[in-house]
Amino acid sequence: MAATIGALQVRLEASDAAFTQGLKRARKSLRSFRASAQNFTQAGLALGGFSAALGGLAAAAGRASAALNKGMANVATLIPENTARVAELKTAVQDLAVAHGRDSQDLTAGLYQTISAFGDQAGRTMEILRINSEAAAAGVATTEDAIALTSAVTKSYGDTSAEAVQKASDLAFVTVRLGQTSFPELAAAIGKTTPLAAQLGVRQEELAASYATLSGVTGSTAEVSTQLKAVMAGLIKPTASMKDALADVGAASGSALIESRGLQGGLTALIAGTSAPSPSR
Repeated sequence: MAATIGALQVRLEASDAAFTQGLKRARKSLRSFRASAQNFTQAGLALGGFSAALGGLAAAAGRASAALNKGMANVATLIPENTARVAELKTAVQDLAVAHGRDSQDLTAGLYQTISAFGDQAGRTMEILRINSEAAAAGVATTEDAIALTSAVTKSYGDTSAEAVQKASDLAFVTVRLGQTSFPELAAAIGKTTPLAAQLGVRQEELAASYATLSGVTGSTAEVSTQLKAVMAGLIKPTASMKDALADVGAASGSALIESRGLQGGLTALIAGTSAPSPSR
């Protein structure tokens, strides 16, 4: 455990500052993407009559319609006996497909996962899908990947509002931009650590910064997840030696250490404490 903590602590030094700057740049990129998406939508509506006349589009539209209907049939199983709501969601999905340049199969699969993960609430379901579709388009991933990631984070931290989903999406985007990882890799890995991080009081920003800093350095994204999980589990249920280490740095528990010093600061304190010479007796 000490070796793992030491390796992570060295790599995490100054990660917060770099991540904060990266987050600002990433959010600026996302704003540019949103503006481009809006322009694309307006242009698509203006050129709709001309585009419809182009050869081959009728057949493509037919295939897209079939995929959309099939996907919405799956969605309907989650909200049975509510055909009006299904029809409403279908129209919203079609509009989103135009806005983000996503195919209907991707979006209906994402809608199914959104309702499965968060439930269906008017005014929230499509906003959460929009956020994840946007993240997927910007991060070169499927909407399902994005939802798997944001749902793992928001559910662990106990806030599944659209605002919380947006925050998780922004953090994931900058993690992928700054680290050696991808949306699918991060989506598959982060759920192993978010429950422990939330229990310890690790800030979402610091958890994301850890993945951005460590991925590709101490191992793959999955390996980083295993490393972080081991360290955080050790802080939640400390061994006798870990209890001694916590006591040496004046922390009553792992949560108290994180609250007072943060993840990186806490690991630094533990390493300093375990490497200090024992007092003479």
